[in-house]
Amino acid sequence: MKWIARDIEALGDKPALISHIGDISYARGYSWVWDHFFNQIEPVASKVPYHVCIGNHEYDWPLQPWKPDWAMYIYSKDGGGECGVPYSLKFNMPGNSSESTKSRAPPTRNLYYSFDFGVVHFVYLSTETNFLKGSEQYKFLKKDLESVDRVKTPWVVVQGHRPMYTTSNNGRDRPITEKMLEHLEPLLVDNKVNLALWGHVHRYERFCPINNFTCGSGPVHVVIGMAGQDWQPIWEPRSNHPDMPIFPQPAHSIYRGGEFGYTKLIANRERLTFTYIGNHDGEMHDSMEMLATGEVVNGKITNIPSSEVKDIDEGKGKVGKTSYLWYVQGAGVLLFGLLVGYLLGFMSRAKKEVVTNKEWIPLKTTEET
Repeated sequence: MKWIARDIEALGDKPALISHIGDISYARGYSWVWDHFFNQIEPVASKVPYHVCIGNHEYDWPLQPWKPDWAMYIYSKDGGGECGVPYSLKFNMPGNSSESTKSRAPPTRNLYYSFDFGVVHFVYLSTETNFLKGSEQYKFLKKDLESVDRVKTPWVVVQGHRPMYTTSNNGRDRPITEKMLEHLEPLLVDNKVNLALWGHVHRYERFCPINNFTCGSGPVHVVIGMAGQDWQPIWEPRSNHPDMPIFPQPAHSIYRGGEFGYTKLIANRERLTFTYIGNHDGEMHDSMEMLATGEVVNGKITNIPSSEVKDIDEGKGKVGKTSYLWYVQGAGVLLFGLLVGYLLGFMSRAKKEVVTNKEWIPLKTTEET
């Protein structure tokens, strides 16, 4: 937490907020973990608002009310029996969204909401409850995005837990990704959302402005799940795990990072800057600048060590991870983002040894098997 505390301290009395997009405490039914988590975040959460959205480890259980056939193996036991109850009772987010649990437990709250903060309109959504066309959440998102005052808030940032885009090992979630692309991506593109932030995959990955896997227009998607816990395979092979799959980096994936960390967002009416800070050194490892028109003017490929650079057009790759935080400065906004993969996500981690080009092993991807 020291680097985040450092950045907040540097703000002085300027307004700020933290955003944590799912997998909040990883308590999974052990209530003392929630207490430990709140003790850990107290140094920053006592100074600035702490906004959250729901993830699979707060909610998912076998009898959850919305569980379509295509999601049978996606929504399972990840919540450890919490069924969204601690999450709903320990936080009080804007709006009044809720879903019945179809049981004696209280309704699940804090699912989707939005607010203006400086020059940015922030939108939070739930990937764990119904988001398909016709659902209450879809109706909320459509109405909200269509009614944004772009004179007052020229920037729109959408956040949710499971990513719409990722090049990591995410085969189990593929059905939900396909539904998000079908039902939610048109809303983001048609309403000119600038930035979409996701967690779940414990890596950092920044994409180009994208629509239907094609660069050029649409939001910049960033997976920021790198606050802790190595669940996903890394993108570079390790000598002690030569059988670990490698997922080639396509042209629409601009930067993949493998260190724990957090991100910062700074914006005024003309320009937005998004930065990835490493937890092991407190330094910037990726940065992207965007104009209010949506054009990315800096950050095509940034801060990639020479040993990690590959020919993107040929589908070769680099490395990846995720997490983030936010702050408002006058008419601008800075966002510091935390996505906690586990309690260890707040602790320092030694930097991985960089693998040289000749050590890459061309293993098959899941699509090729």
